[in-house]
Amino acid sequence: MLVHGFSTPLFVWERTAPALAAAGCRVVAYDLFGRGYSDRLRGAYGPALYERQLGDLLGVLALGWPVDLIGFSMGAQICAQYADQHPAHVRRLVLVDPAGFHASTMRPSRLALLPGVGEYLQWHAGPGAIADRALGMLTDPKLAPPDFHGRVLIQARFRGTGRALLSTRRAMPPEVPGLYRRIGASSKPVLIVWGREDRITPFAHHERALAAMPSAEFLPVDRAGHASHYERPEVVNPALVKFLQRASPSG
Repeated sequence: MLVHGFSTPLFVWERTAPALAAAGCRVVAYDLFGRGYSDRLRGAYGPALYERQLGDLLGVLALGWPVDLIGFSMGAQICAQYADQHPAHVRRLVLVDPAGFHASTMRPSRLALLPGVGEYLQWHAGPGAIADRALGMLTDPKLAPPDFHGRVLIQARFRGTGRALLSTRRAMPPEVPGLYRRIGASSKPVLIVWGREDRITPFAHHERALAAMPSAEFLPVDRAGHASHYERPEVVNPALVKFLQRASPSG
């Protein structure tokens, strides 16, 4: 199961999913609520909603347990939350440039999240800011496909997207050290992938990640920003396949 991040929908996995499928994995990627082609719901876009969405999807697909979860940025936090609450449902966990170790450098100030203020700023920035943010994940936006910005922009213009993103900023905790420590205390295999030039969840945060999960495997990715799996698939994909194809851990 591939879980994307804060604003860029499921096509952020377009350089990952084919490699996993070619290696014999059954691969599922989906749009989080409020993103891509998924519904724009009313209510809080917080951990409980995303945990329930992932669980409901897994239940409907009836893939059988346990599954491997690969989460990118905020998606890594969602995957960790699900693994923590449903440990028997998850075999392995991959965290790509994960959120939750410190507030993102792109997180607005508390003032900007106040009722009324947040809505005005979200409206004023408009869908273009969402698409610009997506390109900002990369160390060199020129290496993205020519239609990358446009694909994000089309879905950012769907009614309710801005409201969903603002709600997420308000409802998702920027730091969840206890969650990652519980994952680290479990016997679940974890792989952490992090771009050395990540400007959104800075690479220096990996020290906190490894302190919380000392048994995790760690792959630093040179010449990669926040979306290390997208920028350097030739480095990340083989590591993912190797990690996922290992014999299941005992117990």
